[in-house]
Amino acid sequence: MFAGGGSAIILAAILAIDSSIVLKTEAQAQSALDASLLAAIIRTDLSDAEKAEYGRTLFLQNMPIDNEERLIYSLESTGENMYDANVNVLTELPFAGIIGVNDVVINAGSTTEFSVAEIEVPADAPGDDGSPSFPNVMGDACIILTGTQQWQSGLLMNSGSKIASDECEIHVHNPGSSAVTVNSNIVLDVPKVCVAGSGGTDNRNSQDLQNGDPIEYGCEPEAVPYPNGVPAYDTSGCDYQNLNFDNQNEITLHPGVYCGWLNFNLNSLSKKVHMEPGVYVLKNGGWNVNGGTWTGQGVTFYFDSSNRVQFNSDTSVDISAPATGDYAGIVMTDGPNVGNWPQSFILNSASNFRLTGLVNMPNRNVTLNSDSTVHDDYFALVAKQLIINSNSSINQSRVENAPSTVGTGDFSDSGTAGGGTSGGSGNQSGSSTTTIEVAVSGPSASAGAEFDVEAILRR
Repeated sequence: MFAGGGSAIILAAILAIDSSIVLKTEAQAQSALDASLLAAIIRTDLSDAEKAEYGRTLFLQNMPIDNEERLIYSLESTGENMYDANVNVLTELPFAGIIGVNDVVINAGSTTEFSVAEIEVPADAPGDDGSPSFPNVMGDACIILTGTQQWQSGLLMNSGSKIASDECEIHVHNPGSSAVTVNSNIVLDVPKVCVAGSGGTDNRNSQDLQNGDPIEYGCEPEAVPYPNGVPAYDTSGCDYQNLNFDNQNEITLHPGVYCGWLNFNLNSLSKKVHMEPGVYVLKNGGWNVNGGTWTGQGVTFYFDSSNRVQFNSDTSVDISAPATGDYAGIVMTDGPNVGNWPQSFILNSASNFRLTGLVNMPNRNVTLNSDSTVHDDYFALVAKQLIINSNSSINQSRVENAPSTVGTGDFSDSGTAGGGTSGGSGNQSGSSTTTIEVAVSGPSASAGAEFDVEAILRR
C-alpha cells in the first residue's frame, strides 16, 4: 500500500498517534474505574446489583462515552469482604483503519479487600473543665489578616455585613493608608480591630458607630501563627479521585488523598454527609459543594496546592478540628505547596457554617457572599484578605478550651457512631474503635483508603 521510506515514516507517525490515544484512554479508564469502585462500595444502603449499576453510572460520568454499547462494566462480590470491578471499552482508532484495524478493546480492573482491626484510641487531653483543649496560637486575636499589599485592604466589609465577638480581636497586618475598608450599615462589634497601617476607607454612619469605634490604626498586630508552615503531610498518590455525588441521602467520607474534582450535587439540607476523623488532603483540584448537612469531628482539611472547597447554598456545616496530633486545633490549613496566590476560599449563601478550630490560609483571600454565616465560639481565621458581603456575618470567640465535640469518636457493636459528648463534662476515656482498611489492587489503583464500619456490620 505504501512505497518508499517516506511513506513508512508517515505510517509510523500516524500509528504513533493512535498508540498515544490508546495509552491515554487506558489511564482514563483505570482512573474512572477506581473512582467508581470506591464510590460504589461506600453506598452501604445498596445491594450488590445496585452497587454495580451505581458504579457504572459514576464511571460514565468520569469517562463519557458517546455510544454506551461500546462499554461493558461489571462490579461484583468475589468473596467475604472483597469486590472486583472490570471494564472493557471498545475504542475507535482514527488512523489505524488504513491497515485494517478500526477499533481496540481497552481493559481495566480493580479489586478491593477489607480487613478489620481493633485499635485503641487514646483519650483527648482534657481542659480544666474536663473538655479537650486547643492550643491558642492567636494571642488576643480571632482573625489575623496577613496581606501587606498597600493597594488591597486587608479587611473589606460591605453594607449589610457583620462581625461580632465578645472577647477576641481582628488584627490586620496591612501597613498602608487603606489598610481596611468599612462601608455603611455594617456591624463591627468586637473589642478591637488592630491595624498596622495608618488609615483606611471609612464610610460608616453615626448609627454604625453608636457603640464606639473598635478600629485602632498604628497598632502592632499579633504575629502570624506557624510562620514556617504547619507540619508537612504525605500527599503522594491518590486514594480517591474525580468523584460525583448526586442526590444521595447519606454519604460517609474517609481520610485520605483526594485528587481532581469532587462534586457534591445534593441540593438539600436533608442530604447527610459525615466525615470520619482524620486528614483530608485536596490535591490537583477541589470540592464543589452544593447542598447537604455536613458533620465531622477530629477533621482537618489539608490543601496540597492551589485547591479549594467551595460551599454554596443549601449547605449546613458543623465540622471540628482534632484536639491532639500535628494538626491539633486546625480544621483547615494550606500546605507548603500552595504558593503566594492560591484560589480564594468562598462561601456562597452558606447560611449555617460552623467550624470549630483554626482556618489557616495565610496566602488566600476569604470571601463570604450573600447570606453566608460563620459561627462558633472556638473559630479562628488566618487569611491574606477577608471580604464580607451583604447579609453575611461572622460570630466567634477564642480558640481555646473547646467543647468536647472534638475527638476521634468510636463505634458500638451496632455500627453507629458514638463520638465525644458536648458540653463541659464530656471527658472521654480511651476507647476501642473498629476500623476497616481497604486495599485496592489494579494497574493504577489506590491503596490504603479507610472504609465505613457499617460495610461489614451490615453484611
